[in-house]
Amino acid sequence: MVILDASRRKHPAPPLAKWSLAVGIVATVGANVAHGATHGPIGAIVSAWPALALVGSFELLMTLTRSAARGDLLRDEERTEPEQPRTEVEQTPEHAVLDEYRASLNGPGRPVSQRHLAEKYGIDRRKVRQIITSVEQPAPA
Repeated sequence: MVILDASRRKHPAPPLAKWSLAVGIVATVGANVAHGATHGPIGAIVSAWPALALVGSFELLMTLTRSAARGDLLRDEERTEPEQPRTEVEQTPEHAVLDEYRASLNGPGRPVSQRHLAEKYGIDRRKVRQIITSVEQPAPA
C-alpha cells in the first residue's frame, strides 16, 4: 500500500517498502514451494503459482497507477480528437485551485484536501471551500 500511495503521489517508493515486499514475496514463494515439494517438482510448481500470480497482478496494478499518474491514459474522446497546440495562460490562484481540484476528482484516490490547496496557492481555506462547493453543487439552471 505504501508503494501504491507513493506511485499515486508521483514519489519514489521508500526503500523499506520495496525491501519488505521483496522479502515477503521470497518467504511466501519459498514456503509454498517447500510445502509442495513433498509431492515432487510438479507439486512445488503448483504450490508456488498462486503467490507468483498475486505478484504479477500487483505489478499490473502498479503499471496502471504509474501510467495514470503520468497522464498516459486518455479518455476515449481525447483519443479521437486531434491534439491542438496549447498556449500557456497565466491563471489566477482561484482558477488553479479549481483546475487542480477537478483533476483530483478524476484521478486515483481521494480528492485533494482543502488545507493542501489553501497552503499551496496562498488562499484562505474558506475561499477554497467556496470554490470547491461550486464544483460539487452546480448552480441551478
